[in-house]
Amino acid sequence: MDKWFQNQNVMKVIALLLGLALWLVVNDEANLFQEREASNIVSNVPLKALYDEDQFQIRGLPETISLLAQGPIPSMKRVDSSRLEAFIDLDDKTAGTYSDVPIQVDKKGLPGVEVKPNPQTVDVVLEEKRSKTVSVEVEVIGKPADDFKTGKPVVDPAKVQVRGSKEDLDRVKEVKAFVNVEGKTETISQSVSLDVYGEEGRIQGLDVEPASVHVEVPLINNGKSVPLSLEEIELPADGYAVADLSIKPNRVTVFGPNSYLKGLKNYPGPRVDLSDFKKDRTWELPVSVSGEATEVDPKKVTVQAEIVKGTEKRVEDIPIDIRGQEEGYDVEIKGPDRLDATLFGAPARLDNTDEKDVNLSVEVADLSPGQHQLPVQVELPDYIRLADDPHPKVTVEISKQP
Repeated sequence: MDKWFQNQNVMKVIALLLGLALWLVVNDEANLFQEREASNIVSNVPLKALYDEDQFQIRGLPETISLLAQGPIPSMKRVDSSRLEAFIDLDDKTAGTYSDVPIQVDKKGLPGVEVKPNPQTVDVVLEEKRSKTVSVEVEVIGKPADDFKTGKPVVDPAKVQVRGSKEDLDRVKEVKAFVNVEGKTETISQSVSLDVYGEEGRIQGLDVEPASVHVEVPLINNGKSVPLSLEEIELPADGYAVADLSIKPNRVTVFGPNSYLKGLKNYPGPRVDLSDFKKDRTWELPVSVSGEATEVDPKKVTVQAEIVKGTEKRVEDIPIDIRGQEEGYDVEIKGPDRLDATLFGAPARLDNTDEKDVNLSVEVADLSPGQHQLPVQVELPDYIRLADDPHPKVTVEISKQP
């Protein structure tokens, strides 16, 4: 062994091995303090553009790009799209075409990380914005509650300004406001945002001023137009008669359930009280909501009465009809079965009235056999009344047939 250490060649080999070992140790220790690196591709990163959006519109800008990130492993663990912002800077540019615009990346809290965009440049066009006045169309969607329908929508403002490039504005056909009336029973009044549409559908990226409008969509019951009748009339003062009585309008639109409207033939009008009238008069009266009606239009009508001094006219030998006679029974009027009557009314109306316009009858339905004194029912033309006994009576005898 001593001879090996005394041999110079052996010592040189040992020295070389020791030096090599020392070099390996030193380099391994350095690697312990050197951080390892990693790389990662971040996809679908939004690409933004900085430019005067009030004056220009950009074309050719990709919505997203990919980024290649490389750096120390601890920093790379925090790399995601929320910390990376890709953009191009056209702040000082005017309208025109720009080629090979560099894509810049803003790194937030990622020290030591290098990021390369893919692609690294883009070609874009800045177009000067123009404006176009477009009417707002209201599109009603859905179906209101049963027995309701939509009226004509009212929009304010009725027109708006659409701003964008000439190419985009040429595609614009309409601006729409959508209102949903599904199941509604009351008028809708609300602010509605606007959408721009062309022949191929919705157009995005255009400015609309204002961006929303106020829309009112009336919701009304299904209505039916029927004549308006004057069912309760108090006649003028003694000695005066109605020459004419008109109501304007003479029809009303009644709203309510379909089951009610289906059988409605006319609608009861306001009570017209002509008592103590001695001259012509025009006035307004309200139309009340009655029955199953929920609304009546119009709510007021104009009544015009023409009042004149009345005269009398005698009509004779008017037959009395028997109504309600049951099978198997005889009915006999004891005494005259015809009556004379003196009529009172406006001269012009009496001139056009004779015996055939006067109907007299007695009602015997549900009466037992025997004698009965019954009122005579009198049917007269409008605004004509009896000048003599207004409530005549007759005696009838009811007997069972043998």
